[in-house]
Amino acid sequence: MPRAICQYMGLRLVFAVFLAALVTPLAQAASPEWFRQGEVLSYNVSYKMGFFDISAGQAEIRYAPNTEGTNYTLTSRVWNLDGVRGLIQMRDRITAVGEHIPEEVFLSTSYNLRLNENDYRADKLVTFDRENAKVSYKNRRALHEPPHVQTLDLNARDLFSALYSLRMSVVAPTPSKVYTLPILELDRAMTLNVKVIGQERVDTPAGSFDALHVQPVSTGGPKGRTKDKLHIWVSNDDRRMPLRIELRMALGAFTGELVNYGGLNTPSRAPKDLPLTGEINMKRETLPHANPL
Repeated sequence: MPRAICQYMGLRLVFAVFLAALVTPLAQAASPEWFRQGEVLSYNVSYKMGFFDISAGQAEIRYAPNTEGTNYTLTSRVWNLDGVRGLIQMRDRITAVGEHIPEEVFLSTSYNLRLNENDYRADKLVTFDRENAKVSYKNRRALHEPPHVQTLDLNARDLFSALYSLRMSVVAPTPSKVYTLPILELDRAMTLNVKVIGQERVDTPAGSFDALHVQPVSTGGPKGRTKDKLHIWVSNDDRRMPLRIELRMALGAFTGELVNYGGLNTPSRAPKDLPLTGEINMKRETLPHANPL
């Protein structure tokens, strides 16, 4: 459960910002305010099945450009609510770092996945070497395993950065159209397809919005596996802000709904033991094992 939330909402919450046409980057002078100044998006995460709607946690996506607007840091954090601590204890963080150049935006240079879920821990790093067209994956908790290095498609990004690059290249969407680009999921080269399903009105704790319903689908996984359980509703305006993120499962669905949005000075709801940088000092407890990657 937490793995799915973090990757897709952060996800891939993450995961999700985002509908757009391919690679038509905007000049910085004409770019939207959120791109120039940064933003913080906050979500409530719940599990829904029939009439049941259980609050499970909270999430935050933070985009922070540097002063010159040439580099960026994307951070997604997901954590459990105290009321469900006996079922799941979670402090997850994804950090993507990269650069903006005149031709393209959100070009990844590194991607770090840190998971703290019950008794499970993960620390995985992807480093992009665009000059030499190589990408390196390292499981930093497996000290004796060498990095896995492979050829890099120069248009490929980590999923987090890829979704934001699509968000910045928006053209008037066409229902049923599918937009495609290459991505790296840790050590796997995959293809991200984003299908426009249609227009809807969406109510969230942050307000009511005209929205576009889109479905990201990742293909090219192990044994040709396709990931197609994610649905995203983004605001039908120039901002393309993610309003609702839904991960559908055999029984019910995990849903993230926008609670608040604003600039980088927006107060964070994240707990103190889940900082933006540095170690995540979640107290280790004896709890059921979470689903590892």
